Amino acid sequence: LDPAELRALLQTDSLEPHFTYSRFRRPKASGGWREIAEPDPRLKRAQKRIVWRYLEAEAVHPAAVAYRSGKSTRDHVRPHAGAAVVATADVRDFFPSTRADRVERWWRGRVGDEAARVLTLLT
Repeated sequence: LDPAELRALLQTDSLEPHFTYSRFRRPKASGGWREIAEPDPRLKRAQKRIVWRYLEAEAVHPAAVAYRSGKSTRDHVRPHAGAAVVATADVRDFFPSTRADRVERWWRGRVGDEAARVLTLLT
């Protein structure tokens, strides 16, 4: 992002009109629909850079295997093999229900205030 775009993001407190999301639905294997919000290519590139720069070094809980290179569903299931009871849970609308102020507080613990605001908007 160039400095003018960063200033515009801070002034408008919005990704629009600089970045957009395509919204669509996909069927779930269990029935029903999954809502998808896919960032445009520029925003996706910016988000990947954020991951590489800020998030790659973050410690991940050993039980968290989703989206980790070299990990699979088998790695998630293996520790539970042979258990008498296995409970699963899915937090409904997890990402849409994550408030921006909480995300911004997390960023503020890592970067300055202005950067935290921009990173919150981009993520």
